[in-house]
Amino acid sequence: MIVSNTKSALWTAAHCLHDGQSGQSGFYTNVTFVPAYRNGQAPWGTWEAQNLIVPTSFADGDIDKMIDADMGSVILKPLAPYGNIQDAMGGYGYSFSFNTDYDDVYTLGYPTEGYNRPASDFNNGEYMMYCQGNTEDAFPFNFLDNRLKMDCDMGQGSSGGPFLTGISQDIKIVGANSHTAGDPRSSDDLFSSEHANHAIAVINAVNGS
Repeated sequence: MIVSNTKSALWTAAHCLHDGQSGQSGFYTNVTFVPAYRNGQAPWGTWEAQNLIVPTSFADGDIDKMIDADMGSVILKPLAPYGNIQDAMGGYGYSFSFNTDYDDVYTLGYPTEGYNRPASDFNNGEYMMYCQGNTEDAFPFNFLDNRLKMDCDMGQGSSGGPFLTGISQDIKIVGANSHTAGDPRSSDDLFSSEHANHAIAVINAVNGS
């Protein structure tokens, strides 16, 4: 969850919400969120989406969408008896900028596979897993590409999980799991789109909705 005026917002990757090419008709349907899901259990219930928001350039199929626009937000309907999800469970703050270098970052997800690891390690995505490390500029010699990169072997299924700083005191979202290196995967690099202008536009849209 991300702190917002709606008290009902999630932060994720745009490709979890939209097909990346069909404009307003490309949003996925029947999107739900199951907080604290684990091995078939839904201790906080299943929350339905009310609205989905992604950057316009992602929705319209911009060629650079995975570099700077693969993020989005889900606004959830209230759920009895909890009301709004932020009131019930809280939310993470955020820090959106062109910065790429952060120390002690955690990224979370429900991967079904990973780099150079057997699928049996992941139990079909039934458990939340995490990586911890530092992020850096994925392509420091390309000033137009400010993707964040960290070492993490989580793969398919972990998309949309947050990059978090300040895990022990002041948690903030600084990115979201977007994609890995190549197909087939060639390293344990995990990337987030830059969380600058597009991320700011999305959270502004959330707060104005």
